[in-house]
Amino acid sequence: MITKDEYNESVAKTRIEIDSLEHEKTSLEDSLNNSNDTDKLTYLKTELEKFLEFNTLTKEMLNLLVEKIEVNKNGEPVIYYRFAPVFEAVI
Repeated sequence: MITKDEYNESVAKTRIEIDSLEHEKTSLEDSLNNSNDTDKLTYLKTELEKFLEFNTLTKEMLNLLVEKIEVNKNGEPVIYYRFAPVFEAVI
């Protein structure tokens, strides 16, 4: 049988260990999210490097870069690029 003091000490040690593990879990999740962003940026960089070598913009290239184009009330085009959400997530 254990005393109340021994029990309280054991509970305190367990809480400290749980807090430490939760902190480590959060840290690992953050690293995983950053790794995902790095993968997206690496992909974007690779795709953009392909475009730097072109002399003529083709329909296929345009389709890879532009998600959609809308025209607002003033008749001005609004271009939505495919890589914009990736770039905004990293900033």
